[in-house]
Amino acid sequence: MLVAQWVYLHGYALLDTKAIAAAVLVVVWSLRLTYNAIRRGDFDIGAQDYRWAHVAKSFDRILGAHGVVRFVAWEIFNLGFIAFFQLGLVYQISIPVRQIITGSNGEERPWLISQIALVVTMAALLVAEAIADQQQFELQRLKRPGVLDAEPNKEYAASRKAEVEAGFVYSGLWRFSRHPNLF
Repeated sequence: MLVAQWVYLHGYALLDTKAIAAAVLVVVWSLRLTYNAIRRGDFDIGAQDYRWAHVAKSFDRILGAHGVVRFVAWEIFNLGFIAFFQLGLVYQISIPVRQIITGSNGEERPWLISQIALVVTMAALLVAEAIADQQQFELQRLKRPGVLDAEPNKEYAASRKAEVEAGFVYSGLWRFSRHPNLF
């Protein structure tokens, strides 16, 4: 979306390096999230994020409604939270990149040290997020029945057994965030 907006506003000839760096970071971040969603099966027919069941139970407990009232209240919640809140959140996250893309007017200005540091930091955090994603994915794989016992590397299996029994990762990079998108 951001790249299309850039091309619409400025054409191909006016791409500056800050806009390219910002767009590349956004695209790589998006690809990482999409890859994780695909390997978790989030795009399978009938798939639903497991956390929604917990949200629905809490919703029922708080609301205490049943039947049509519960259905209508749940749909209003979905509309408000998913459609409006999350869409607004994504829009707000994209505002700084939009400013970079629309604010340059094709003029290449020198990079500031702070801008270079920010791009390097974001790239490093993307790598850390990918590593943490893999750690979480690996634990989910090991939690499947029989997988841990069939692991050929017995030392590795023994080191992960406590986490499998606990049900969550508490070592590696994952322990710092519990959710890599919050880095």
